[in-house]
Amino acid sequence: MLYVDGKPCQTLSPDHLFALIRTRSICGSTLTAKQIRDRSKGNIISKGLILIQGFWFILQLLSRTIYQLETTQFEM
Repeated sequence: MLYVDGKPCQTLSPDHLFALIRTRSICGSTLTAKQIRDRSKGNIISKGLILIQGFWFILQLLSRTIYQLETTQFEM
């Protein structure tokens, strides 16, 4: 979103945004890798739970295939 005097002016497409940055009409973001990592919402516990859920899902799909059961669209 492009803001002028603190008010929303226009929605920018990625191409338009890069063109404005190239022509130096606007300043690009100056985020560093450290700032991005600091803003990360995930910690080791949440990432571990996601890995366990993914493994469990794959295990269930394999067992359904072994027992020749259909996989529903809901499961996918």
